[in-house]
Amino acid sequence: LAALRGQYEIWEYLHSRFPDLSLEQCGYPCRIDYGLARYMRTNWLSDASSDPAGVRKNVINASYVYPACHLETWVYKTKEINEEKDPALLDTVIRSRMVGLFGFGARFFSHHDVVSTYPPEAIEASRRNVKDFKRYRHLLREDVYHVLPPNKDPKKWDGIEYCKRDGSEAVVLAVRGKSDEESKVFKLRGLKDNSTYAVISFNDDTTQHVSGASLRSDGLKITLPR
Repeated sequence: LAALRGQYEIWEYLHSRFPDLSLEQCGYPCRIDYGLARYMRTNWLSDASSDPAGVRKNVINASYVYPACHLETWVYKTKEINEEKDPALLDTVIRSRMVGLFGFGARFFSHHDVVSTYPPEAIEASRRNVKDFKRYRHLLREDVYHVLPPNKDPKKWDGIEYCKRDGSEAVVLAVRGKSDEESKVFKLRGLKDNSTYAVISFNDDTTQHVSGASLRSDGLKITLPR
């Protein structure tokens, strides 16, 4: 305990002496010290980041403590990135990282893993998903709502909502995973009952207009055939 308190004193000193210094906490696997929350600008949740489901569940669970904009996730040249050709499955691999602070990395600083070496299908998937990420990344600093309970079961849906504090906009990230349920209803929070929202799907870019009251009471039904 004394050693831990001494460690906190070091972080306190560093931040007071160098206020612009950015320190990163690394947990393996997901052994995050919550006492460091006030000192760490970013949190690398686990070195075991090749599994898309594991990455997004780590971020969803850690977002109970840390803002999502400080939870670091990376896409790198996994088997799926290297071999998968199906655009929808590539989207799932990349979007599983888009629930937090998102970017691209190379394992062990290998030049063989950089994005320019990805197959064309993965490069195109990266391009379109980065475009979508830029549409909502500012919301990662806003309010977070866990529209589904956290789980470790790959046969259950994952979902999370980030909503601007004034209720003017929100994003819902939902992944079916290996669930047998084709559809899921998400009851949204933080929105204004008397406002009408344009609900845009990242999958097909379709738009529907729904009241905030309906999104709260009836919910938003998301259907994922696969």
